Amino acid sequence: AGRWQGKRMMRRGVRWISSAPTREYFYFVDLHGRLYLDECHEESGTRTRRKVFNFATSLKEPKFLDFFFRQLRVNDLGKYLPTYQYLSPCGREMNFVRAADTGVVFNRMEGESLVYAHNLRMSFQPSKLKISSEGRVYHPSPVGADALIASNVVQQVLQVGLYTSPAALTRCQHNIRITDSGYVLVHGDKEFGIEEREDVH
Repeated sequence: AGRWQGKRMMRRGVRWISSAPTREYFYFVDLHGRLYLDECHEESGTRTRRKVFNFATSLKEPKFLDFFFRQLRVNDLGKYLPTYQYLSPCGREMNFVRAADTGVVFNRMEGESLVYAHNLRMSFQPSKLKISSEGRVYHPSPVGADALIASNVVQQVLQVGLYTSPAALTRCQHNIRITDSGYVLVHGDKEFGIEEREDVH
């Protein structure tokens, strides 16, 4: 009987939570994968955002970052689109997320794993890299199609520079070369073609 009552109470709790008002918060992810509270408010119908985003103002608590990005998903509610393309639900809170590029950004590489948030990991898949017309490098993402690889990771780990164009990138780094079929990454003793990524607006 006690176990049944516990389930009943839990179900009632879920119904109560689902019917309660949802608090909304807004966040921003920069090109380094750093997370910020996007301090928004309505003034005469215009959304005003904070303008200072740097390391000092970013959110840094490891457990919070991993939880937040583990919950991250594509915005399927239809609210605040197209600016806020991602969601990170947390109980009665709904966190809307906009990004300078992609919602997930890989901020370092350890062994054969790309790392995002504080310590969330995804296996590196060199055969699935993409490069944009701006010279940014992308990898399959746990959320959405692609995730940006932060420039410091590209430069220091993959030894590929973040330059103004893929052509400049190829000239400057030894393990990216150009062939008749496109760009090739030399990773270890293997070569992998790099697909050109269509510009996303």
